[in-house]
Amino acid sequence: MLEKHVQKNTVYRFGGDEFIILIHHDAKQQIKAVVTAIQTELSKQTDEKLSISIGFAVYDPKIDHDLKDTFKRADAKMYTNKKLNKEKNKFED
Repeated sequence: MLEKHVQKNTVYRFGGDEFIILIHHDAKQQIKAVVTAIQTELSKQTDEKLSISIGFAVYDPKIDHDLKDTFKRADAKMYTNKKLNKEKNKFED
């Protein structure tokens, strides 16, 4: 499903059910479009009730020493969104 919405070489498995998508532009709107497309496709799944928790961050040299810091911020947002997800696939940007 992910590769349908982003370039194949930018999707990486980070953990069992966690993925990282690298977008090489400072384009928050592009990120939101990808998130919305994935959520829309997920909502069309009829086999089982699935949910998704998404966290994203844009590298900011003012606060990120390296990409690990960016990943940490995205990961923290994902866990915040897991809590919000109980409401209905919302995400914090």
